[in-house]
Amino acid sequence: MEQITVTVPVPPNVLSPNGRGVWPQRARAAKAVRTDAGRAAREAMGPRWWEWDTWRGRVWVTIRWCAPGRMPDLDNAAARCKPALDGIVDAGLMADDNQVAGMRIERGPVDGRPRVELVLTHEAPGG
Repeated sequence: MEQITVTVPVPPNVLSPNGRGVWPQRARAAKAVRTDAGRAAREAMGPRWWEWDTWRGRVWVTIRWCAPGRMPDLDNAAARCKPALDGIVDAGLMADDNQVAGMRIERGPVDGRPRVELVLTHEAPGG
């Protein structure tokens, strides 16, 4: 099993299923989150990220919400992080987000800047 943590800024409320915003706002926000996550994933993969052996097989995701205030409920937290998972796929860490076998959402430490940590655990094929 391999594990990697991708840290991104807290995704905006507009990405929540019950977020208020018109389509262009949601699209801009999703693109920004996806881009930030792609950069963060490449950084987490190391200085030679282009040589990364893309994960195949099941991936377990823990969304660690490290921000003060009320944490969004589970479906809103997951929806707000969906573009981040797409950015992680864009970076080449895993082949497709349909590899996600399960997701856990938890409150993380509220220290430093507000953020969301996506902890990805890879279960190699056949393993």
